[in-house]
Formats: sequence, structure tokens, C-alpha cells
Amino acid sequence: MMKMFVEKDRAINYLVAAIDKVHPKEDYDILYGMDGRKSDRNDFTLILRYRNVKISNSFEMEHEIGDFIVKSIGKHTFITSDSQIKVKMLGAIYGVRMSFTPADAAKNYQHSHLSSTMTNFGSFCTGVESYSSGEGYASEIDLQSHVFKLDQFLRWESLEGGPHMKMEEINIHGKQVRILQTTVNKSREVSDNYINFMINAINSTEKKFDVFADCFDLIANGNGELKFVVDYNMFFDKFMEVFDNDRISQIHSALGETLYTYKPTTRSFHRISDLDMTRSDKVIAKARHNMCNLNSVYINGKYLKPHLTTLNADNILEGIRFCPEPNFMKEIAQIILFKLTDKLEKHGNSSTNEGEEERPSAI
Repeated sequence: MMKMFVEKDRAINYLVAAIDKVHPKEDYDILYGMDGRKSDRNDFTLILRYRNVKISNSFEMEHEIGDFIVKSIGKHTFITSDSQIKVKMLGAIYGVRMSFTPADAAKNYQHSHLSSTMTNFGSFCTGVESYSSGEGYASEIDLQSHVFKLDQFLRWESLEGGPHMKMEEINIHGKQVRILQTTVNKSREVSDNYINFMINAINSTEKKFDVFADCFDLIANGNGELKFVVDYNMFFDKFMEVFDNDRISQIHSALGETLYTYKPTTRSFHRISDLDMTRSDKVIAKARHNMCNLNSVYINGKYLKPHLTTLNADNILEGIRFCPEPNFMKEIAQIILFKLTDKLEKHGNSSTNEGEEERPSAI
């Protein structure tokens, strides 16, 4: 038994010498046993605390989380021939979050690559990336590399890898929304008053309809005739650039139209059926309910408790992009397309300079 404790002390000293150089001493711990309590095994748990993590993705979105705990499992081996202690990382990594905003907890969001269920130390989805030492043992550099890889993994939302939950979905809550695809056929009569209002609003901008010019491609058909086609995805993006959240909210409030949210990564729309998602009391109540099964985490002689960072609604609408019903935007795009086509026909529907196409500039 004494030999076992000596081996563990030597293994811990080996780990500490490596990890001290790349992670704050007060923010990691090494416990023996897969669950950190058993003392009769040579499996150890490396526990790393990240006080602040800014997650980003290829769409240049960012989201901050706090007090995130990662644990990875390793094993030490005593080499009798040269009385050396060797360690290796076994590859499994788990995570749990201790600090939540109300919006994150209400949506069961701990991290994009953790299951959207509030559990203690859920297993990460790491894709093809490996966090094991392989067949050999881990050198000091290998252990430091392991810590660096975990840090980078936490800070990146891999959209290609299929996250359990994208950070853009945090503010979209259950029954209060309905997903519509941009290719959906017109589902109901489009409000003429709304369309006219938006057309006039576009006309009042500095560039008028020319702001959408890049959303329409001029192509030639088989007969050499020119026509415009609309890139709806680009048009939707440009529309929400021209009309920010405040403007859209004011217009929809004045006209009594349903408000939608837009998810740029999946290019889908979500109808807001009521405004409960903006009520801080309901969000906070749901957040507390979702967190009730999380336990405290032991690290460096202290217990970290799950908690909410704020009890106000400051971040509940953070990251949401408001927009009209997609059919309304498609109707507006068709009106601009008609104007472009009419101008093209008046222009002569022909090329001017030795085959060079001249595009009508003003709509």
C-alpha cells in the first residue's frame, strides 16, 4: 500500500512539473480514481478550470462562458526495470459548467459540443480529434500539448463538426418559435400595407434600392437574352443589414405584424409567437429549474457551486437578429427584381460595347 502511495506522489509531481508551466496552479487539480475519490487505482483525473472562455466560430460569432471545468482521464505506470513513473492520457474528456447567464441556463447550454442536457461532466463530442497519448507514454511536452489542445477546443465552435447546440440558438426557446425554410411557398396573403411601408422605407435610405444591387445577378439565357435572378440568401443578409433590430421592432410594433428571428448559419427563420422569451422572470425561473441537477465540483480543496452570474435580462436578447416574415422579404425582392427587369428592357436588353454587358445601375 505504501508503495502505491509513493508511486502516486511521484506521478503527481511529474504532472505538476509539466502543467504548472501552461495553466494557473490555482485552476487545476489531480485526483486519483476515475471519480476522484478511489485510492486503490492508478487512474488519475486531471481537472482544469477555465474562468472565462470566449467561444467563436467561422461566422465570426462569439459567446462568453465562465467557470467551465474540464476533466480528462490518465493512468500512471511504474516501470520496474528503471524505477521510472510513466503517464499517459487515455483520451476521454468531460465537461461541466458552474457559471451561467440566465439565457444560457434556460436553454441548457453549457458548451456547443456538450449535450443540451444539464448533467455533471457530460462527454464532449470531439469529432475526429484525439486526446489520448496513443500507444506510448506522455512526455512533459505531450502533457503541455494536451492542455493547449483542450484550451483551443473549448474556444472553437466547429460548425462543420455538427455541434450539439449552436450558440446562435441560445435565445430561441421551445414552443415560442417555429422554423421556416427560405424555400417555403407563400403560406398566406402578403400584407400590401406592410410591403408598401417597407418599400417606402427602403426608398428613404441614402442609396435607395441600389443597396441591394449585388443581390441580383445578370445572366444570359440560351437565346442570349439577359435577365436578372435574385440570390435570396444574400438579399436576406443585406435586408437585415439595412434594417437593424430597433428599426424592425418599431416597424412591426406599428403595423402589428409577427416578428421573426433569423439564424445565419443555417439560414432559417423562427417565428416568435409571443414575447415570453424577453421576460426575465420566466427565463430566470427556467434557468434555475434546469440547473437543479448540477452538483458542486471539488477542486484544490474547495467546492465550486453552480450559479447564475446575473439576475437581469441584459443578455436575454443578445445575438438575436430580428426580421420580417421571410415571405415578405421575398415579395420585396420580387418587386426590386421587377424594377430591374423593367429598366433592363427599356435599356434595350442588349450589350453595348463589343460584347460587354452594361448593367442598369439605378433602380
